[in-house]
Amino acid sequence: MDRPRARERLTRTPYATASRQIARPGANQKDIAMDKDRIAGSAKQIKGSIKETFGKAVGDAKLESEGKADKTRGKIQNALGGLKDALRGK
Repeated sequence: MDRPRARERLTRTPYATASRQIARPGANQKDIAMDKDRIAGSAKQIKGSIKETFGKAVGDAKLESEGKADKTRGKIQNALGGLKDALRGK
């Protein structure tokens, strides 16, 4: 008699509810995660910003221009990822 109640308690825990939401039937990683281009583009923007700031601080014009170029590439890649997400209907 005690066992069915124990199972009932387990299914009402927040962890059980969260796992059901993540692993719902028909869901896959593509439904949950955003496009990889958006992540990579954001990383390039951050990298470019750091390069640009460091180039300004040191007085290295070449490093500063590389940073600006990396930021621009990152913005383009991020926009491309956003477009892919929009076409998928996210």
